[in-house]
Formats: sequence, C-alpha cells, structure tokens
Amino acid sequence: MNKLLAYETKGTGPSVVLLHGFCENRTMWRHIVPFLASHYQVTSIDLGGFGESAHLLPQPTTVAALAQQVAQLLAHLHISKPIIVGHSLGGYVALALTQMNSTLCQGIGLVHSSAAADSKARKNMRNRVIEIVQARGVKVFAQQFVPSLFLPDRHQVLKPAIEEAQKMALQTPLTSVLEVTKAMRDRPDHTSLLATLEYPVLFLIGKQDQAITFPQYQSQITLPKDTVIHILDQTAHMGIWERPLKTQHILYNFVEYCIQTSQKII
Repeated sequence: MNKLLAYETKGTGPSVVLLHGFCENRTMWRHIVPFLASHYQVTSIDLGGFGESAHLLPQPTTVAALAQQVAQLLAHLHISKPIIVGHSLGGYVALALTQMNSTLCQGIGLVHSSAAADSKARKNMRNRVIEIVQARGVKVFAQQFVPSLFLPDRHQVLKPAIEEAQKMALQTPLTSVLEVTKAMRDRPDHTSLLATLEYPVLFLIGKQDQAITFPQYQSQITLPKDTVIHILDQTAHMGIWERPLKTQHILYNFVEYCIQTSQKII
C-alpha cells in the first residue's frame, strides 16, 4: 500500500503547498491553483483521512500526526522552503509542521485558521459534532454543518459552492470525521509559536466567520514579526469559495512577498 499522501503538482518555480480544511480535499483549491501555477510550482495535498488519502488516516489521529505525513511527502518530493497555505484544519497542520521544524518553510498562510487551541465552548461544539455523526451519520452532518460555514445572506448565490463543499464532506469516511474532530478538539495551543517565526504569516479572515470569530484573531495578529492581514467583509469561513477572485490575488501577493522577503529585496 502506498503510504504517501495523494497530491498534485502543477507549474514551475518557487514552491507553494496548499493544505485543505476539514471534510475537504485538494480539489477545493481549483479556483486558486491555475492562477498560482502560472507563476509557481503548486502542490496541493489530500491530508490523511480525506480525498484520495482517505485510507491514510494516522493512528492515533492527531494534528501533529497529520503534519508528519505532510512532512514525509515534502521530503519525498524534495520540496524545500515552500510557502505553506492552509485552510482551517490545513492551517492547524501548517502550524504543527512549523512546530516540528521552524526552518521548514519561508511563509505560512492561515486562511480562516487560528493558532489558538479550542476554547471550552468550541470543545463542546466538537463533542456535539461527534455525537451527531455517531448517531446520524455523515450525511446529516454534511447537510447541517457545511452551509453554516458560508455567509447566510449569500446562501442563494453561493448555492453551487455550498453543494460542492457538501459533496466533498459526503465523500469523507465516518472514521475520518470522528477522529479528526477529536484531533482538532485536542490540538495544542500554538499562539506562542507565532512570535518566534522568522518569515511572514498571513491571516486571511472572514469578518462574519462564526467558526473562528473576528475577536479571536486580535490577540494573534500582533504576535508574528511580519504579519500580513486581510479581512474579507460579507464573508464567513469559506473565502476560497465565497470570494475566489479576491482570495486568489491575496494568496498570490502573499507568496510574492514571502519570496521577496527571503531574498531580502523588500
């Protein structure tokens, strides 16, 4: 059995690595990859337990174990000093990678993601998700959970995107949903790590995000030595789908800035 994560690489040039969120897979970046790949080498990865890596859920399942799988793939592909961009869970994994090796990359993009551990209320919400999935399965979870990640006022115009995200969630194995929910609930706090990073950190924030609310970022965004902040109004947790063009250009500009910073030409 192939123990390396599934991935796809397009383009040439400086390396960008894309990590998807919970109950997603690497195809979620389809709005982003073509534009970035015209400038850089872009590697999008299916995290363990998701997409074509569904059979590779690590045991025990922790965010650090998911990160270790990514590190193994990057070493296999001889990818060094990438800019790593992660959506939600993908951001948690990117931070865990950095905790393991602070010199691994030259920039981290946290797209609707947080360095903080779950609050008590958030842990309770995770436990509720586990109860619902155990009792009623992935289908009910996908029907209820996914739409809540999009701005309610734009549900009608975003219907195709919501359906696409729901389809991804429905393809996620039950065990992955349960075990990765527990892993997110129990992940360590990485806020102190932010202050130690020697490269740029992007916070791409949905102003109306209810999964990670705007006030939760305020204690984090001042910690890195070099922070790039973008706040998308009328956007919740899924800016990749909600604001694909804006997200595309934000990520391109961030990658370019990271490259220039590493070359000390800023």
